[in-house]
Amino acid sequence: MDFLPLRPYLSGHCRSNSDLFVLAIGRPRKLLPPNSLDLIRTLAARGLRETEIAAGLGMSVWTWRRLREEDPDAKRAWAEGRTVEHDVLVGSLMRQATGAPAQYDDAGNLLRAELLPVPGAAMFLLKARHSYRDAGPTDGAAEGRPVINIVIPASLPASDFAKLIEGT
Repeated sequence: MDFLPLRPYLSGHCRSNSDLFVLAIGRPRKLLPPNSLDLIRTLAARGLRETEIAAGLGMSVWTWRRLREEDPDAKRAWAEGRTVEHDVLVGSLMRQATGAPAQYDDAGNLLRAELLPVPGAAMFLLKARHSYRDAGPTDGAAEGRPVINIVIPASLPASDFAKLIEGT
């Protein structure tokens, strides 16, 4: 058992010079279960949310987040899983954007139908990965707001202004 000295906390309230001790009690810190790094990597690669990863590990999401930040191996396994998920999603979008020809076996039987390109997938990839924009200025000058110019004519000489007022 761990005992913590109370002397620093009681400064001046003790009547004797003997050291006072108290039993250190509290909930033990939660640790990752054995073989959890593979589970973290697999669940993250499948695209599960952090709440679902925490449930798979048998802990609350707050405990999972604390452990992820404190344990470099857990953080690395989570990042590796998310990288796998990212690559799968980008590959899927790329196949949708470019399309794929039909596949046949040696006997000429259709194995997979032709996948036609999806223009929306290509547009999304260009915007997300290459910063393409389809609306507004690209230099950031107006930042998407309308530009209003007000032109005020030059002032009239006093004699012309008097004629204008009199209506002659």
